[in-house]
Parts: sequence; C-alpha cells; structure tokens
Amino acid sequence: MTPPRFKYARISEFEYLLKYIVWGVLITGVLLRLAVYLQCDSLFADEADVARNIFERSYITLTQPLNYYQYAPPIFLWIVKTCTVAFGLSEYAFRLFPLFCGMLSLGVFYSVLKYFTNYRGAWYAILLLALGPIYIHYGNAIKQYVPDMLVGLTLVWLALKNEVSKKSNFKLFIIWAIAGSVAIWSSMPSVFILAGVGVYYFAEMVKEKDFSRLGFLLAAGIIWLGQFAFYYILILRPQANSEYLQNFHKNYFFYWPANFEILSNDVELFFSFIATAGGHLVLALLLNIACIIIAIFYWARVNLPRLLLVVIPLTAVLFAAALHQYTLIPRVTLFAMPLLLILIATGLQQLLSFGPIFFRLVIVVFAIINVVNFNAIKNFVTPMQQQEMKTNLDFLLEKQITGKELYVEQLAVPAYVYYTNIHPQKLHWAYLLGADTLNYGVNFDSLSKTFPAKSAMLYSWNEERKINDQQRAIRANVTLIDSNIVKGGRVYIYLRK
Repeated sequence: MTPPRFKYARISEFEYLLKYIVWGVLITGVLLRLAVYLQCDSLFADEADVARNIFERSYITLTQPLNYYQYAPPIFLWIVKTCTVAFGLSEYAFRLFPLFCGMLSLGVFYSVLKYFTNYRGAWYAILLLALGPIYIHYGNAIKQYVPDMLVGLTLVWLALKNEVSKKSNFKLFIIWAIAGSVAIWSSMPSVFILAGVGVYYFAEMVKEKDFSRLGFLLAAGIIWLGQFAFYYILILRPQANSEYLQNFHKNYFFYWPANFEILSNDVELFFSFIATAGGHLVLALLLNIACIIIAIFYWARVNLPRLLLVVIPLTAVLFAAALHQYTLIPRVTLFAMPLLLILIATGLQQLLSFGPIFFRLVIVVFAIINVVNFNAIKNFVTPMQQQEMKTNLDFLLEKQITGKELYVEQLAVPAYVYYTNIHPQKLHWAYLLGADTLNYGVNFDSLSKTFPAKSAMLYSWNEERKINDQQRAIRANVTLIDSNIVKGGRVYIYLRK
C-alpha cells in the first residue's frame, strides 16, 4: 500500500492552511537567497581559488585537476565560466549558477516530497531547507555543493516520475543513459544517488515479480560505471588520495573503533551528519532522529523500494567515509541533506497523525523551536559575511598602505589575488599590488625583522590562537599603530621600533 500523493489527497482545513504556509515558505526561501546574493559579500578563500581556476583556464583545461587544492566537476565549471564570459568577472557572475540551483532546489524538493508525505509533514522539512543558514550560504558560493543537491534531487524526482512498470525498456534506457551521464559530469556525489536509483528500480521489479525491464537497468548501469571510472581516474583519484586532502579531512572520516575515544568520535561524526540537515540543538537532534527512525519503519512496511531510493545513498556516503573516500565535512554532504529531510518529514507526518492533541501540539512546538534556531531570516537585512576582504582592502587604501608595505597571510591570499588581479574593479585596489604573499611555515619573528618602516599584515579567516601567536612574534620587533577587524578578516598596521 502506498499513501496518496498529497497533491491529490483530500485534506482538512488545517492542511489547507499548511498548504499556504508551505507556499509562503518556498517564496520566502527564494527571496532570501536573492537578498543574500544582492548583498555581494566578499569571496571567501575557497571561492576565490575556484574563481582563479576559472579565470586562468580554458574550457578544455577545466577538465583537468584544478590548482590551489580545489575540486569541482567539469559541467559546473563550464557553466560558471560561461556566466563570467557573458556577464564579467564580478561576484554576481561567479555566483549566478549556484543561486539558480538553490532556488530551483526548493521547487524540486517540494515535488519530491509529494511522493512521501502530505502537508502535515512537509511544512517542517521545507522550512529547514528554505531557511537553513548552511543552505542559504552555499546557495551563494562559487562551490558545487548546492548544485550537487539539485542534481541529486532531480535524479530522485526522475526515478519517482518514471515508474518501471509504466515505461518501455527503450524509454527508460534513454532517460537514464542521458540523466546519469550528465549527473556524473555535473556532480561527483551523484554516484551515490544513482546507486539508490538502481536499487530502487530493481526492488520495484522484485516487488512486481517482473524482471522484463532488467535489461535497461543493466545497460544504464554499465554506462554509469564506465563514465564514473573514467571520471575517477581522470580527475578524482589524483586529488582524493592526496596527502593534503587526506590530512585536511581526517577528522571527517570514520575509523575502526579500537578504543572508546575513537568510538566517541565516530558517534559524534554520525550525529553531526544528521545535524547538518536541521540544526545541532539537542532538541532538534532528538526530534529529527525520532522522525527518521519512524519513517524508516513506516516505509519498510508500506513501500520498501521507495525507502531504498532514499536510504541507499545515505548508507553509501557513510560507507565511503569509513573507506576514507568521502568526507563528512558538512558542506560536502549537502547533497544528501534533502534525503534526510524527506525521512524527517515522513516521520513528522506519522507523529502528527496519531495520539492525543496535546502530544501533537508538543511535537509542533518542538519543531517550531528547531526552526527558530535554524534559520537565516536575519540575513534579509544583515549581510551573510564569512571572510570579508573588500572592507579591509579599502581600509588599507585609506591608510595609504602600498603593496610594497603589505604582507598577506596565507589564507587571505586567494581573495587578495582575486580582488587585485581579476575583479572588474581591480584598478581600484591597484595601489596594493605587489604585496608579499606568505606560505605555510613562515617564521613571523624573522619575517618581521625585515619589515619596512611602515608595514601592514592582511588576514582572512584563521584560528584565533594562530593569529595571536603570529602577532606576538611580529610585535616583538614592531609597534602596532592601527587595526581593523571585521567578520572573518583583519588588518594590522605597524611601525618599526
């Protein structure tokens, strides 16, 4: 038995109200993304490094492993580069495609939810996706994380839309040969979603006891595996197993629980994976985990293939993290978060469909508290800054610091290079060209002894402890005369003693 899609189900007056709330939230989510986009905050380090690759490379060379320890799929890079060719090299042009993907993801998510729940459960999941800070932030970043999410949702929607019993082998093969191929070159984690699609279709065949459509699935699977193998060898393998990336992401892999400390870290990482979808509050985790468990039992009984479509990609991600082939750092797992939200929505629907009214009211209150603590509504008016650079570059100009007097700390180098060499207004900051860009392992005590009579140090984000240690070493040889500290960035100006 499969519950009716809520688009066609008879719904109560309460659910009519929820319907309008859902549409209001979807519109608000679109407008919030647009508002943050128009704020045009400075590029953070990873964004700037992706922008540098796109600026420096042709369409052909963007298919090769990127510089500056960056990874992004070719189709994503080609689309962003096309935006810059058409609209220039501003932040607006670079971020246009992620903005579009973030907006479109809301509509596709809503369409997918119709197959799993009604408005009684959908409102909560849509609120989390539409207003969640991590979804808003990376929907306005030159990174592939939100486009990954759109690709994954689209694949799930295509699988639900094209039922195996209602399409010919030929039509299914054409649909999935094309969709799978585009997905693999657009989004690396799409391979996890495609695994779910394959298992979903096979489970449908088992359920119907009809294997006449197995041919399309095997043929499409061969095409997917062949392209992914080529893609892995060409682009992923040189980076995925690099010492730098393995060390950078080592805290986001699972390890064999040889002792209590490792087991504790693994458990914490697992809960963090779930918390990315809907907040780190203990209340949020308790409610969301309860909803996920309820949803799994519900769909295992009602429609196992549909459950597998959602659960297989999530399981595959966790397994890849155990093999140290995929990181669980929150931004990289964004593509999987709508799948968790689908389970959360289904579980919430079940919780709100049974039991006394008081119990259901308590559940609604808990959900609202979670949303209140997991939203970016304030960013309609407050800029969502992460590593502000333009303000500090202007501060340096105001203080008449030249490039010959400027030292740029390693994490600030990407944005400094973008704004002084690539940005359409680069001439505005031309006075700051020629700065000394620093690398890891600099001895700041020795370096500061060579500072000119007047000098400045430009920071982007870095750990407070590291900045303080560096400043103690520097100020042993110079005197601090001015500074400017903004969100994710700071400038110090010195005179020699």
